Amino acid sequence: MAIALFGLILASILMTLVVTDVQEGLLPDWLNALLAMCGLAQSLWFGAPEVKDALLGAAVGGTLMLAVAIGYMKLRAIPGLGLGDVKLVAAGMVWLEPRWLGPLLLIATLSALAIMLARAAWKMRLDPREAFPFGPFLAIAIFCCWGLSTIGY
Repeated sequence: MAIALFGLILASILMTLVVTDVQEGLLPDWLNALLAMCGLAQSLWFGAPEVKDALLGAAVGGTLMLAVAIGYMKLRAIPGLGLGDVKLVAAGMVWLEPRWLGPLLLIATLSALAIMLARAAWKMRLDPREAFPFGPFLAIAIFCCWGLSTIGY
């Protein structure tokens, strides 16, 4: 029963982040912080993931995404990944063991690519300068990975 409550909390926060990112192009710090705090509460309540693993996952995920954001900015001289996305991965990884970082990024990237290609086919053009929020795909991936982790994968 308690795991369902945490699932509801996770889904609610992620859905709020998705709506905000789509409407405003922004992932608010306070929502990312709330996501991280609730993930830490889950770790303390269930012991899964262990607190040290939750914090390690957040540190590794956040650091990796920050490196990608900085690297893209240096390479292209335009932002390609916002700091809200970096913080969302870090906060989302608090809910997961570090081993879920790869699947999380794979799910998010492939789902974003599929939607971007479908959108380009629909519009009959692909504009690489057009803003495309990545937060919704990260949110979907976080929830998918969390769901799989709770059933023993």
